[in-house]
Amino acid sequence: MPRLSTNASFADGLASALDGASNDQQQANAALSAWVEWDEDDECLDGPFVLSARTAGVELASASTDTSKRPLSLALSTLFDELEHGVALLVELRWLSGARHLHLLRPLEPACLAFDGLVCVAPSAADIAAEEQLTPTMAASIAKMPPSYWWRSASSATLEVEALCAPLRPLRLSEVDRGLGVEIELLTAAGPGRPGRMTLVNPGCGAAIDAVAERCVAASPSATACLRRCLRWGVGDDVCIRPALEVAARRTVEACAVAADDTERAHALLRAAPHASHKTELRSPAPPCELSFADGAADEIRLMLQLVRRASAAATSVHRTHSALLARGGRDACDSGSAVHVHVNVRSADAVGEPLSARELLRVVVSWVRFDLVTARFARAWMWREPSCAPMLATGPAFERRAAGEAEAEAEATAAREVEADGDGDGDGDGGGDGDGDGDGDAPAAWEWDVPEFFVRAHALLHSAEFAALGEAEQVQRIFGGEGSAAAGLGRYCSLNLQAVRKYGTLEMRRFHGTLDGDLIAHWAHFCVCFVEVFRGCAEAEALLATPRADEALAALQAAQERATLSELMRLMDGWVDGATGEALVADAVGRV
Repeated sequence: MPRLSTNASFADGLASALDGASNDQQQANAALSAWVEWDEDDECLDGPFVLSARTAGVELASASTDTSKRPLSLALSTLFDELEHGVALLVELRWLSGARHLHLLRPLEPACLAFDGLVCVAPSAADIAAEEQLTPTMAASIAKMPPSYWWRSASSATLEVEALCAPLRPLRLSEVDRGLGVEIELLTAAGPGRPGRMTLVNPGCGAAIDAVAERCVAASPSATACLRRCLRWGVGDDVCIRPALEVAARRTVEACAVAADDTERAHALLRAAPHASHKTELRSPAPPCELSFADGAADEIRLMLQLVRRASAAATSVHRTHSALLARGGRDACDSGSAVHVHVNVRSADAVGEPLSARELLRVVVSWVRFDLVTARFARAWMWREPSCAPMLATGPAFERRAAGEAEAEAEATAAREVEADGDGDGDGDGGGDGDGDGDGDAPAAWEWDVPEFFVRAHALLHSAEFAALGEAEQVQRIFGGEGSAAAGLGRYCSLNLQAVRKYGTLEMRRFHGTLDGDLIAHWAHFCVCFVEVFRGCAEAEALLATPRADEALAALQAAQERATLSELMRLMDGWVDGATGEALVADAVGRV
């Protein structure tokens, strides 16, 4: 069967943008193209063969041939010039009996890589200098001590909870009453404590947060309650968090305006220096103490991140400009260092929110696929092609996994390089910013990204008489359960993790980047909860599911995904989220704030 190829490599564009695009790279961008590679047996295929490039359903260029095995290509550079960063260009090869697709992104530029809000050193050199009672010797010693020592033994500062909870963006948040949880991956300052796992105290960070909380004063009962809720958060280990590349760390330090006296400690955090940093995952409380935007979730998230910033922390960005997991050298994707995952309750009776039926869940999933390329732009650029939160493309998997032996060899080589570079002997260089906290570090497989296969299997179940006769719980199990269910082949390494339905009774939104900006996380989490509430009853999604033929329904979903826009998404969510939310998230993602 024919294949589509391109020299528009996401990884190469990211590497160029990190280093600052040179004239040579700009000239290379001018020659970007996509072309057809023919196989020997393609002579039996019936033409014509049409190669086209589209965005938002509008054709920008095309070429065709009546017979196979003839050169067929499109120049892309001028087409990319018309697109915003993050907007997909769909390249399609279509013939009488089939089609092939590529979703390509405009090559990145240095200015659209945003690194603000990713690192905070505490106590800073300025904080230490401001404590006039400290001698120079004491000040020098404190800079080398854990943040918990500073807050308990040296600082005289007090922190007002109401100020720490204050929003940073003029965006309205509705009080949607559905339980949720957040997982935030960070590198934090190392400190005294005992080695832990998810259920135990994390060395350093947990003690530092407790110490910072002791310095907080609240003027109202609600602020006091918010502070108490923050102390219920889990502070655990996550070995899957990755250090940032040196160039990414340098740009982060510059973007965050880290003072000269603090740059060494900031780099130690971002590069996961042994004995100076710890791979930490913050987890909001489980049901029945889960977050709810009807009960102060936004303030709680903001306050928690403010406490963490004062405990010294960093969210890493680009770990590798290519992915070791993927074929063709991983040039289609990059490996990020950290992420934020949001779990929205959809089935758990222990958490707030009416349980969703199998059909309601499918409406949400279909709607998520429809707007997947839109919401991808809410995260920063290094997440756009991250294999552990892969885009859910209605046309088929975006990535192709390397052979197992090749992937393992690359993982071993990467681990060895990391040990040599920074002395970290944890051997966790197997790729990709997963950070689920499961500790398994498993690599995603190609079949775990196959949305069409899932959709066809789920559609067949919905239209079977046997399925209609089942009870609600059994229907959910048939679609979202374990082995043999429709979702069994669609793994957790997607932008929307369906396996969480069976495991936790939640839908997990995985695609957001790691950050210390609690206000930004609150708006993303609020969007995720509202998305479930809005689209559980979506008429357009129901129309797709009700279409008698699976191939026609899938074609309609593919067309809907291709034509989806941010303005359409915000219109459908009107009344639930502030209408400016989408533009605000997009602007933050590409540094336009």
